[in-house]
Amino acid sequence: MLVAPIAPATEAARLACLRHHDVLPFLHDEVFDEFVGLAARIFSLPISLFNLVDAHQVKPVAHYGMPGATPQPRAEMLCSTVIEQNQVIVYHDLTAATPTPADAVAIRATLAKRIRFYAAAPVRLTSQYSIGALCLLDQRPREFTAQEQHVLQALADLVSQGIAVRHRCRTTPELGEAHWRRLHTQMQDEIHSLGALVRYLLTRYGTITPVPEEVLHLVLRRLGDLRLVLQQ
Repeated sequence: MLVAPIAPATEAARLACLRHHDVLPFLHDEVFDEFVGLAARIFSLPISLFNLVDAHQVKPVAHYGMPGATPQPRAEMLCSTVIEQNQVIVYHDLTAATPTPADAVAIRATLAKRIRFYAAAPVRLTSQYSIGALCLLDQRPREFTAQEQHVLQALADLVSQGIAVRHRCRTTPELGEAHWRRLHTQMQDEIHSLGALVRYLLTRYGTITPVPEEVLHLVLRRLGDLRLVLQQ
């Protein structure tokens, strides 16, 4: 029998925030695919996911390196831990993790999928409620520095900002769908440009883990350009 996840004290408000922004009816948007692909490339990891955490299920919005991802019971997903703690969570090696009542079921389920490394940052709306997580996974253990965690959270914050801007466009008559499509195109252009920079840096530095700080600094600067697009 699955153990129900420990819900945060603000769970009702968190779910209301998820419903208010109409995220679930518009699960698929190619810009989220771009974000998860970029996250995987920045950290040289094979799998990246953007998952929404609903009341009883974790639902994949976008995925890279894990085709056929489907909704999973919330208790079996480590994204629940991210939601509950509302901060970046890292398991450098799940085989060495000490399970707690909150994550024991999820650790077992993740190990059963042959995943040993897991890192994720909360995707927050209204700067308070975590509605999902931007996740990185690998079948091998991996170090993940504080600076890498900072960049992962910056990526997750841009996903959050994109969701909020999309909702505002679709609910504000003077903006509308046309304005969102224009921003959408600009976001994709910035993501593609950043992806090209990451490919260049990987050619220059090689696939090094953890990612060198000078590389992460350049990535953060370019993420700032993407943030400016969303602030229009």
